[in-house]
Amino acid sequence: MISSSRTSTKGPLRVGVYVCHCGTNIAATVDVAAVAEFAKRLEGVAIARDYTYMCSNPGQDLIKQDIAEHGLNRRAEPVLLPDGEHSRTLRVGGG
Repeated sequence: MISSSRTSTKGPLRVGVYVCHCGTNIAATVDVAAVAEFAKRLEGVAIARDYTYMCSNPGQDLIKQDIAEHGLNRRAEPVLLPDGEHSRTLRVGGG
């Protein structure tokens, strides 16, 4: 669990949790909506979302928008192990 008393160099932790469906690669096995709902209740989590393709441009834009709107200073993204396109996306996105 993330403690709300922990701080970063930018003040109290404000975590964004992003759970990717990866189409059906993850969503066929994991209830991604339930994972996001659970994460919302954790201390320090400012926002938690599930999205079909978090590595897509709209998914990345959603994260950027949330960082600006919610003052996030941490991000958690449960995703598939990087390979090919995923690896490039995570490197460019700072993952």
